[in-house]
Amino acid sequence: METDLEKEQEQIALTILDQMGGAARIQAMIGAKNILWGVNDEKNVFVRILYPLQNTRNKTNMFEVTYDRVLDLYQAVFWRVKGMNTTEKGSFTGIYAEGLIDLFERETGLYLRLVPQY
Repeated sequence: METDLEKEQEQIALTILDQMGGAARIQAMIGAKNILWGVNDEKNVFVRILYPLQNTRNKTNMFEVTYDRVLDLYQAVFWRVKGMNTTEKGSFTGIYAEGLIDLFERETGLYLRLVPQY
C-alpha cells in the first residue's frame, strides 16, 4: 500500500515528465528506452530518461532531472552511460520548469517538439 509521501513523490515525477511533454511524447520523439523515477539522498525526486546514443550534440544517452523542493527549481545532469561506466557530461542548476525542454533540445540536438521554439 502506497503512503501519502510515496503518492506525492510519484505525482512530482509525473509532473516533471508532463513539463517535458509527457512520457509518450518523449519516447516517440527521441526513442527513449527507459524512463524511471526515484528519490535521492536529499529526499528530492528525480526522473531519469535513457535514450539511444545517436548523434547527440553532447554525446550523452541519459538525462536526469531533479526537483529541488526548497528552491522550487530543477537541476539537470546529462550522462553518458556505456556498459558499467557512467560519465557526467554536463550539469545545470536553477532551471525553471519552462526551461527543461529548451535545455534538453539545446544540449542534445534532439527535439521534444515538432516545431522547435527559438
